[in-house]
Amino acid sequence: MVVWPLRFLVQPLLSCLLVLPAFGADKAVLSNLELLREALGQVTEKVLRRCPSKSLLSPVSVVAEDENEANWLVESVFTERLTEQGLRVLRGQQIRQGEAIQSQTELLFKIVQLRISYPGYRRHGMLGSKWVRRLAQVKLSVQLASSGRVVWLDDIGASIEDEFPRRSLSWVENSLYPFTKGELKEADWNKFLEPAIVSTVVGGLVYLFYSSRL
Repeated sequence: MVVWPLRFLVQPLLSCLLVLPAFGADKAVLSNLELLREALGQVTEKVLRRCPSKSLLSPVSVVAEDENEANWLVESVFTERLTEQGLRVLRGQQIRQGEAIQSQTELLFKIVQLRISYPGYRRHGMLGSKWVRRLAQVKLSVQLASSGRVVWLDDIGASIEDEFPRRSLSWVENSLYPFTKGELKEADWNKFLEPAIVSTVVGGLVYLFYSSRL
């Protein structure tokens, strides 16, 4: 009388073992650089909405106020958005060559925060794969100047949170850009708890399998 139900427990448990690790495997994953670019896009949109409507006159010089390894990324996103607004943008080499003298507006920015962090992770099911929580945070100090006079300034930020498979960690980061790397802290007890869970479940499956054949 006890054997009959046990047979029907083996198959569902085996199915969980096979299916749960693959849960969410087809979900598209952005790289950390792409996620930071998206957050910067949100910051840029806020700048365009909040600054005085008549303060942006073409051509616009996009200038970093200090040295930062991610300045090129901010310049790229600002240039893309301002160009979409029909404005001519001067940056980098053009400014160094003196073309900025022609500009009617200077957009100056300073990176206050631009980082990736991993607040933690979770599992999809008892034996499913680990998914890492990811947070992209960006904050810029921005000011617009015309004829050397500041006409608008503000500190504007944005953040995006998502998750990705733990196995994709080495892929989402880029060794060429240190600011795309974060620190993932895993609890020490995990090293002991996870093998214990796996051993318990596998042991239970083996017991059920052989019990069902008695």
